[in-house]
Amino acid sequence: MTRRRTYAALAALALPLLAGAPPAQAAAPPGDRHYVDCSLTTPGDGTAAHPWTTLAEANAHPYGPGDRLLFRRGTTCTGTLQPRGAGSAAHPFTIADYGSAAGRAVIDGNGAHDAVLLADTSYVRLTRLEITNAAAPGSERNGVRLRLADHGAARGITLDHLAIHDVRGGDHKTLTGSSAIHVAVEGTTVPSWYEDLEIHHNDIRDATARASTSSPASPSATWSATSRTPTPTPDPGPRASASGSTTTP
Repeated sequence: MTRRRTYAALAALALPLLAGAPPAQAAAPPGDRHYVDCSLTTPGDGTAAHPWTTLAEANAHPYGPGDRLLFRRGTTCTGTLQPRGAGSAAHPFTIADYGSAAGRAVIDGNGAHDAVLLADTSYVRLTRLEITNAAAPGSERNGVRLRLADHGAARGITLDHLAIHDVRGGDHKTLTGSSAIHVAVEGTTVPSWYEDLEIHHNDIRDATARASTSSPASPSATWSATSRTPTPTPDPGPRASASGSTTTP
């Protein structure tokens, strides 16, 4: 009888403790923030206090699910942004801006073949940047190029709310440019394609001579160059001419 009373007393004490226990904390989402401020000259470590100062530093880091690569508004980085890595369906890798300056963060290709190159990757969002590539006009170049080479499926890539302008490519067009946005599939050994590729709400102006294009790299390739993207709702708004300007709503 004494044992039963002891067990009952212990149970009575445990109930209030359990009732008052704090709820389990939800796991923090994956990913880190990496900052770039090309107006600075002292190399940093990619933190908000000591941002990277060149595209080379940003390109050297491998990115993963939930990571954010952020460029300071009102500054310009020169060269090619070519980040490595990929996100996931639940936690994409995002390339965007930070700060409160009125002007956008600018990626200036400065005559390079691509101002931004996203190669063999998935679950990446590129948004809210200004992209230009006007130096040394007449040579082949692109604003943003998506490229697959014997990769397989590239899923969940989004280009939105970009301002792309003055992409001064040559008049002779090839399968690798020139375009404001160029989507390419290359290779001969692994079938490759895009799934859920979204390109929307971009302002494209003065791109010589195509606003956007999609192409395979050779007629004998053994992959599918078709973008497996849901059919969008028809848009009655304006469309770009070869050398004109447009705003994609």
